[in-house]
Amino acid sequence: MGGFSRREFLLSAAAFGATYLLPSSALEGELDPSHNVFVVGDLHLTNSDGVEKKAAVIVSALKTLAGGKTGFHLIFNGDFLEFPNLAKTAKNAAWQWEQFAKLLIPLKEAGFIPHLVFGNHDGEVSFGKDVLRGVIPQELIGDSSFEVAENRFILIGGIHPSELDYGFLDSELTAARGKRIIVATHYPPDKLTYLTDKFGEKVGYNLWAKPEIIQRIAKTNASIVSSHAHSPFAGSYDSCSLGRKIDVLATPSVTYTLPYLRTEFKPPRVSGITLLNLKDPVGRAKFYDGKKAFRPSRIRVDARKGRFVPLPIK
Repeated sequence: MGGFSRREFLLSAAAFGATYLLPSSALEGELDPSHNVFVVGDLHLTNSDGVEKKAAVIVSALKTLAGGKTGFHLIFNGDFLEFPNLAKTAKNAAWQWEQFAKLLIPLKEAGFIPHLVFGNHDGEVSFGKDVLRGVIPQELIGDSSFEVAENRFILIGGIHPSELDYGFLDSELTAARGKRIIVATHYPPDKLTYLTDKFGEKVGYNLWAKPEIIQRIAKTNASIVSSHAHSPFAGSYDSCSLGRKIDVLATPSVTYTLPYLRTEFKPPRVSGITLLNLKDPVGRAKFYDGKKAFRPSRIRVDARKGRFVPLPIK
């Protein structure tokens, strides 16, 4: 793995565990792996210096929120790396995977079950699997699924929405009949964004780049957990092309304070960890902001083909 031995990874993991920088506010109530799932969207771990310190803070925050319990599913919902951006291959970025592996090892040893959904910054799944071989099971990388408390999570990913596998999605939707279905993918159903970029343009891919995906999700009444927009949202999306509403949850970025701006939270703060309550994954979702514990969603939305309706702020 690019010159890193298994022993070196474990030593790095131990160092991360020793750092243990706590979240700045306590979580009200206890979490349980049979009722809660964590989502980390748009980590962009390698977008700046201080990668190891940033990783240590994230590990510490997640361990603290877990409260010593094990067995929590943890979805990294795309863009865990920074480069190559929109590239076809990650072969020039093995060092990023090595840094990410050193984050995964202490989480796995703390009892988390990490799942990797690829986004537009992460390169090809096959290369990621090669670098992470022996770090986490291969079946947790890329297209996969798992079940918790009558909820079936279907994870689909690719560096562009046009590469998402709707054949895999179809088979998983069939297997999930009778259960609540949550599709986790990096991309939102439509343009879901908080800000424009510096040129005034709306930025981002969406599932209308491959309409078979969003049409299948709508047909089965599945919910969507997306990232990419870097901003929290909980509500519904509807379009005349779909004929029905889809419940949508968008996760905030872990490292950027606002999308598309060169600002970020610096350690020992961490932001953007999303907590799902499996009784209502969209309606009861909360977002850890590193200062005020968990908070509800607040977002302005924009749509091209349909309409987003946020849940009321409680």
